[in-house]
Amino acid sequence: MYVVDQMGRMVMSHHRRMITAAPRAPTRLPRAVRMSDAEWITLREACGLTQAQAGAVVGAAHRTVQHWEGGRNGIPLAAANALRNLDDLIRQQATLALEPLARRARPTNGAVVLTRYRSEADYAGSAEALAGLPWAAHAALLWRVMDGLSRLRVPYTVGWAAPGAETATQAALPASED
Repeated sequence: MYVVDQMGRMVMSHHRRMITAAPRAPTRLPRAVRMSDAEWITLREACGLTQAQAGAVVGAAHRTVQHWEGGRNGIPLAAANALRNLDDLIRQQATLALEPLARRARPTNGAVVLTRYRSEADYAGSAEALAGLPWAAHAALLWRVMDGLSRLRVPYTVGWAAPGAETATQAALPASED
């Protein structure tokens, strides 16, 4: 009887002793990563993307994303990794913004004001956009910052950005090096 051990090796189990066998090389590389359609949908929604926006982020047609989510086609490794990378970027930007925002919030300063952009054009020059976050992921970034501030018991409000004005979130993020 063969089982897979914690290191991913094929191991033969025989009379309470384990005999390690050489791992088998795959006969061919899989075309799709083992990301399920449910995992894809969950991650896409966590990033604040519609199917069409996710397709634009990963370089696929809207119809292709629908097929992935319907389970008709496997999700390619490159697409899964692109979505995971976007989620990581959102998480990193939220983490970078949290510490300076939390320090800025003192009882005398009042609540931290977070900014929501009304349009993609307003968002285009923001620090978040310059960090590589697409417009569609802005709400996901805001949500993660709001969640972090809540956990730290830092009061906050969310308001609309005035075009061209620097926001608290922008000021908290490090300047991009171009």
